[in-house]
Amino acid sequence: MSIVYNYIKDNNLLEPQFYNYSKFEGIDFLKEYLKVRISFINKYFSERDYECDFNLEIDNSGHYTIEPIFLELLIKTFEVNKRIYSKYTVIQKLSKVLLKPDKKSDFNDLNNYLKFSQCLISKLKKDSNYFYLNCLLKLNDILLSLSKFYLDKPKDLAMIASSLKWELSFLSTLLNQDIRDFIQCHKNFPEKRNENLCSLDNHESKTKNLIKLNDFLMIYANTKRSQIYLNSLIENGYIPSSIIFLGKEKDYNLKFNKLRDLSVNYNFSDVDSINTPEFKELFTEIKQPYIIYSGKAGEIVDADLLAQKKFVHIHAGLLPNFKGSTTCYYSLLDDLTISATAIFLNEHIDSGDVICSLTLNKESILALNSTDVDNTIEPYIRSQVLIKVIELYQNKGLLKAKEQISKNNKSYEYYRIHPVLKHIALFNLFD
Repeated sequence: MSIVYNYIKDNNLLEPQFYNYSKFEGIDFLKEYLKVRISFINKYFSERDYECDFNLEIDNSGHYTIEPIFLELLIKTFEVNKRIYSKYTVIQKLSKVLLKPDKKSDFNDLNNYLKFSQCLISKLKKDSNYFYLNCLLKLNDILLSLSKFYLDKPKDLAMIASSLKWELSFLSTLLNQDIRDFIQCHKNFPEKRNENLCSLDNHESKTKNLIKLNDFLMIYANTKRSQIYLNSLIENGYIPSSIIFLGKEKDYNLKFNKLRDLSVNYNFSDVDSINTPEFKELFTEIKQPYIIYSGKAGEIVDADLLAQKKFVHIHAGLLPNFKGSTTCYYSLLDDLTISATAIFLNEHIDSGDVICSLTLNKESILALNSTDVDNTIEPYIRSQVLIKVIELYQNKGLLKAKEQISKNNKSYEYYRIHPVLKHIALFNLFD
């Protein structure tokens, strides 16, 4: 079966690509990606330099020449919407500045996407890193999806080709070798999972003398991560005193008689979100001061809930350096490690006080005997940090945390990784 580069649709603006849990398709995927890029470059690239202007209206101030701080804000809103609108409003929210798009305004102006690519390229020339390159890869997918509408405009096609050429150049720079050489010297690796890392059914002998964590309640979404968390707690001799399962009992394929045998209080919220009135009513009955939080991916806990209890969240990245989404892949690209950090949740994304962390190097990751980073390795490393949290509490009777301080006063909030970078990270780790 031949591999197709599936991230360029007829019009990515009408059918946005969100790159959620993109699957691993082997070295043939990278070959197809490169083929698509090179083919367009060969056809339309021109040595002539072209410039264009943003047609953005910000706070009704007319055309706007973007400044560095607004580039960061534009990246954020682009990553959320996968579109660039013609009108934005600057909003001051607490200590943060946000750029809010007017979603009734036009988002089809090619000049805005071309100018955005020029800004990213200019930034990458000064500060070549995966944060900006990830955005450029997604932007170029959009430009390629729009190119068929501009076949009679050679200047626009040449600017798209130039953006693609810079993308390949930056990718080669960060790899310390030409992307074609990288593809040539790597081969596919066998996919394997270590089910022992996530099975709840192999701990019969370990459930007799479990320590019940009377000060901890677990919020459990129906995910592999939650399953691995509970599995690791049991394997290490612990069990939360109570568990709230998000959703309905029929949605779960668990043996609840085990929990009953262990005298664990558990119930079902019947709703998937912790921010619903139904869940909040249930939450008022909680007595435990600490919440082991394993909710739905991406859901932000409302401030009124955070004010009532200490939410222990395990972030899949070393904080404060790797905030945001899919950060395990960015750290693999950076230094072939995967980390997790335990924090108390606050109102800002991945900014809570740090309890403890753990980092595994390549050798330790390979020892887990799995190539499934998304569903096995990453949540398992998180679970080991959770065990560290519990052991700290058992030793001291409370949990202490320290404020996050960035050494270089600069930490990125990473966004969902592009499949090309994800493939490169996996090849660097396993091949």
